[in-house]
Amino acid sequence: MSDLHYMDTPLVLPAKRTNPWFVMALIAPIYFLSLFYRMVPSIIAPELAADFGVDMAGISLIASMTWVSYGLMQLPSGILVDALGGRNCICFITGVAVIGNLWFATATTMGGAIASRFLVGIGCAVTVPCFTTLAQRFPASFFSRANGIFLALGLSSTVFAGAPLALASASVGWRNVLVFCAGISFVFMLLLWFFIKEPASAAAPAMSRAELKDKFRELIQGMFIVLKSRKFWPCSIWFSCVVSLYFTIAGLWWGPYLREGCGLSIETAGGIISLISLFTIPAQPIIASISDYLRTRKKVIFITTLFGLMATIALPIWGHTMSTTLLTIQGFVFVVSTCHVSAVLYAVIREMFPINIVGTALGLLHGIPYVIMVPLLQNLYSRVLTWRLASNQGDTPLAYSDTMFIGVIIMVIATTASLFIKETLAPTKFPAEGERSCP
Repeated sequence: MSDLHYMDTPLVLPAKRTNPWFVMALIAPIYFLSLFYRMVPSIIAPELAADFGVDMAGISLIASMTWVSYGLMQLPSGILVDALGGRNCICFITGVAVIGNLWFATATTMGGAIASRFLVGIGCAVTVPCFTTLAQRFPASFFSRANGIFLALGLSSTVFAGAPLALASASVGWRNVLVFCAGISFVFMLLLWFFIKEPASAAAPAMSRAELKDKFRELIQGMFIVLKSRKFWPCSIWFSCVVSLYFTIAGLWWGPYLREGCGLSIETAGGIISLISLFTIPAQPIIASISDYLRTRKKVIFITTLFGLMATIALPIWGHTMSTTLLTIQGFVFVVSTCHVSAVLYAVIREMFPINIVGTALGLLHGIPYVIMVPLLQNLYSRVLTWRLASNQGDTPLAYSDTMFIGVIIMVIATTASLFIKETLAPTKFPAEGERSCP
């Protein structure tokens, strides 16, 4: 029998009223909107700058607050979901997102914008609870593909954070768009609360003070198990590099780069971003399925990262001279290589650690890029752009091209780290004659 037999057993048998696909259908829109909220500044950055009376450095500060709070919530959300269950965490965090977005939509000062986007970041931290909830509901043998489907549904939000957001913002204003989206988040939060129950293993009864202390001690021990694991750190370095670069570009600088660095209109820039997002939607489940079929995680991660490096190199060298078609192709390769392969790494984490600390491991995995790397890179891009504009007599396309070399350095580090990721998916073993195969 295969050594991986234990991983082919469902983690939790779904209750009659908690079909895993139904659970996914309710949490996918919440995850979808959490990504959308994070992407908003990229398309409407000039409009935000005009409304709040700041330059791009100010917009970088507003946007980075979202990532700081989002990152700070990763470990707490992972610990809480292990202790309290996914539904409770998702509903509470989504409630914070609703409040934060309504506040941001009505903010009139820089201080209000910063504070409200900090709340938005907390409210966007449903990633770990969502993926842990899926890990509890789907069999391990199908988790990578289910994860890929879920990520594809969520990342389709970037389609709407492109041309549709640009058009809606021009038509009714970005503030009204955010109010409408906050309302949708609230509706799905209520649906999740009333129609989904925690699995039996997650629906723990009320604990005494002593039991709570023991539970907290177990969670801390789980955190140290993850941090002490040498297998975890190559995954963390790789994830920190590719995810922080993706959200730095797609979450803030892509729109300004296309509009000011390449001289495109807001409609054309939004159209390119939407097309890239639309074309890449199938990538998550396809890459996850390829990884399962080839029985390798490491090789898939390394090859896609190598393509990401080549796509990143193209921006500073040829980006401002590319046609819209070539910019779309470049963006497609970049997004797939830096974002859509993450489902495979989540499977690595799922296969690397016991299920009772998977939420903690995912929380630690997400903490570094969002607390440190994304705000650092967004600020670094802003500073380098300002410096290059001042040193080359205001040549905007050249300044943006020079700034994009930062991404090349990040992708070189990611490619190197991918070589050290442990392979967690053993080749298929054929049973000996008379030996029963795995179910």
